[in-house]
Amino acid sequence: MQWIRLAGRRATQLWCGDLVVVGGSLGGVAAALSARRAGRRVCLLEAGPTLGTELSAAWSTGLPDRPLCQAIRDDTASRGAPADRPVDVVLGTLAVDRLLLDTGVTVLVCARATRLVRDRRGFLAGVEVAGKSGRQVVRAPCVLDATAGQRLARRALGSSARPLRAVERRGYMVGLTVPAEGASWAVPSSLGVLGGRVEAVPAAWPGEALLRVRLAAAGLSETVLLGASLHAVTAVVAWLRQHVAEFAAATLVDVSPGLTEEASAGAAALAVPPGLGLAVLPDTPDLAVRLDAAEGLGREAAAATRRLPRLDAAPRQCLRTRELAAAPEQDLTAVRLAPALARLHEPCDVVIAGYGTGGVFAALAAAERGVRAVVLDAAPVPGGIGSAGRIHSYYHGLRGGLQDRLDEAVTGGGSALAPKVRGYHPVARAEVMTQALQHPCLEVCSGHTVFGVVREGTRVTGVLTAAADGYHVFPCQVAVDATGDGDLAAAAGAPMTLGRDGDGFPQPYSYTPSLMRQGELGHHNFDAGWVDPTDTLELSRAHLEGRAQVACRGPYTPERHYCTLASIIGLRESRFARGRVVLTFDDFLEGRGFPDTVCSAYAHHDNHAMDYAEESEWSRRHVVMFGLWRTLWHGDVPYRALLPRRLDNVLLACRALSVDHDLHQLLRMQRDMQVIGEICGVAAAEAAIQGIAPAALPVEELRPLLAARGIAPRPPRRAADLPVAELLGKLAGEGDERGLAMWRLSRSAKAVDWPAFLAGTADPNARFCGAIAAALGGQAGPEVVAVLQEVLRSRQAEPVLGLKSPQRYVVAALALAEIGAPGIAEAIGPMLTLELPAPTLLLLLRALGKAGQPAGVGAIRRFLAETAQHDFPVALWGGDPAHPTAFRDAIVIRAVRSLAQLGDTSEAWRLDALVDHPMLLWRRHARRVKGGA
Repeated sequence: MQWIRLAGRRATQLWCGDLVVVGGSLGGVAAALSARRAGRRVCLLEAGPTLGTELSAAWSTGLPDRPLCQAIRDDTASRGAPADRPVDVVLGTLAVDRLLLDTGVTVLVCARATRLVRDRRGFLAGVEVAGKSGRQVVRAPCVLDATAGQRLARRALGSSARPLRAVERRGYMVGLTVPAEGASWAVPSSLGVLGGRVEAVPAAWPGEALLRVRLAAAGLSETVLLGASLHAVTAVVAWLRQHVAEFAAATLVDVSPGLTEEASAGAAALAVPPGLGLAVLPDTPDLAVRLDAAEGLGREAAAATRRLPRLDAAPRQCLRTRELAAAPEQDLTAVRLAPALARLHEPCDVVIAGYGTGGVFAALAAAERGVRAVVLDAAPVPGGIGSAGRIHSYYHGLRGGLQDRLDEAVTGGGSALAPKVRGYHPVARAEVMTQALQHPCLEVCSGHTVFGVVREGTRVTGVLTAAADGYHVFPCQVAVDATGDGDLAAAAGAPMTLGRDGDGFPQPYSYTPSLMRQGELGHHNFDAGWVDPTDTLELSRAHLEGRAQVACRGPYTPERHYCTLASIIGLRESRFARGRVVLTFDDFLEGRGFPDTVCSAYAHHDNHAMDYAEESEWSRRHVVMFGLWRTLWHGDVPYRALLPRRLDNVLLACRALSVDHDLHQLLRMQRDMQVIGEICGVAAAEAAIQGIAPAALPVEELRPLLAARGIAPRPPRRAADLPVAELLGKLAGEGDERGLAMWRLSRSAKAVDWPAFLAGTADPNARFCGAIAAALGGQAGPEVVAVLQEVLRSRQAEPVLGLKSPQRYVVAALALAEIGAPGIAEAIGPMLTLELPAPTLLLLLRALGKAGQPAGVGAIRRFLAETAQHDFPVALWGGDPAHPTAFRDAIVIRAVRSLAQLGDTSEAWRLDALVDHPMLLWRRHARRVKGGA
């Protein structure tokens, strides 16, 4: 393998303090806590999503008698875990989070430390990290390496990596009881398990256990070991369930995301010269020894008194790169990165960035066309949200293509691992995909974070990653962005958008633990909050706050507890690339076809927002005014929506494809993303074969290839494509037909004689729905206004128009405000009370600004004064009503915006407390509003 230099470049400083602890092992946690208690400013960096990785990732629950371990036990016991059994995997993970945050340690997860940083004198000055904000610097005069195998320090000092003898991976079993000392079983040698035996130890809860499977590891890469150990665990469980009575009714819930490593005997110890400012935890399998050493190292870490050694001179060849960057609203200090060494891989035909929902299918489709492809992902298993994310069931979307074949294999594999599963088995999915990716045309690289590209003109010619062994460059002819967040396209300079119209927020994210319900393996998918997942600080915060939501759901009992946590958070939405065409929901409802249609998508406007005041006008009408949240629809997806602007050889095989925020709520389902991934894989391969860019590939050549794979679009159709008379007749009905009739009539309102319709219709439901359609269609005559005013005056609440649509009188008020009906501000003012939920209050505050009437100023200012101490709690979708989310910031910003629309800036001072909000989305929104106000 060759080496190359990445050119120096501008970046940002992520953190600055006294000590950086690299590696979230329990030893790293102990060192960080010790240093913090000594008064130091400490940052703990972890490349993965969890901390205390022996427990949280490798599931080693037999902790020694040390202060940190006792603190973890005490915390888990306070949440209901048995005190006389091993530590619970879930509650132990939450305990580590809490100990660090309560002590004031700065924690950054999903941030990979790649190299030590020198100051101008050559002394240690911190570490360089790679993450969602690209490369950044974490600055401190002392660095403590708590990584497995002392990887960071070994690379910095030019020492070879520690060779491995074996690895262990664990499976979480429910329905298996083992004695306190554990149990073991012989298994066939064909399963590849070391010693031909597997062991199980008790888990925290009765009737649950952790299965331990050991494999030989000499000379094998991390990717190979992850795949081989996953296969070994699933094969062992399937064999045991078939041949051993104790396992017959047992369920494999999950497989540990991390491995326990065993070093080869006689491996050379790392000698760290004194005075460098660099300390390392001892490389020993004895956790007690590591924890004892960590306590002292955390207290005593000293700044450098001598320069870091320089390794061999870097190669002359230097690459100028395009990379992800931090959000400007994070207000981070600018720094300059020195040139960095990177491994230069052999050129390939296609690079697929990401092996999540769409990436696996892109890779397999490309490989089946015979091109050489490299697949890159940071996650330990492929499959994305359906495997690592634990959302293991399909929700709408369309069948077709390769997924049908893989789904059959997943179903068969799942039945061998569990008696009963809701949806499909996530471990079986990961295993089937892992085996499928072992195609001779594919090179899979797990543990690789994509953070940049090499670009020549309008072509991406290489993809940059960060891994445990440093930086890598993968030259390619075609690049497929399957990162979910559009990281590759964004780094390459494609135009991107993020979030909804009103405040720039994407959909809420979820945090998904696994559980057993009445003998069935399932998951708990609840919304945990909001995050800008394209930012390193924000993504780290979301992981910690998501887990804190799990902590709030106790106390836990043997009958009511979670088994494991997802290793990725459930991101519904992130960036959208601006493609050669931008799809909208109206494209689907109007049944628009395209000359380059390649597939269809099917679902509903599955928007998890609770507050539609900040959604687009289209979404407010669709959900609030027409009651169409649940309405299922399908439409065409053109090839151009998979091609980002400014880039000719990049394809979008993920949710970052070119759609608007509203259509994304439909066009993000697993099945549809899998089909789109397969399309991108076929197109990438065909372009590589022909030696052209995907943008130049004629769709007439692509369609037959897709049809041969079972991918073909459904014929589009127009919603409510009926004569006016029939549409008016449906207003007396209910559900989708009524809502779609309202939508269609609002778009053709001028063609309706509304006074005649209202005069000739006695049905109050039809009159109300017709008046809403007319008003929103700009036909607000006296008869229409009278109907809406009567509903408002009488405070008619039921029946609501649909899920997430408020009381009818509120809908009437919103429609009257939309048309600026005289006196509507005076009518809405008294409605601003705490009797209404926060989402409804937000709609009314927006309506006052829209109405443009002076009376709205007094109403809003009075409301702010009267509710100054109220948090406006709201339970998010699937959330715990006992632990709601405060919507006060949303209320304040919306009120200030509406006042500004009315020419009043007297309350703009309320934004001062929000412009430096710890959450990036609020900070960004508050600054934009303050600038406008």
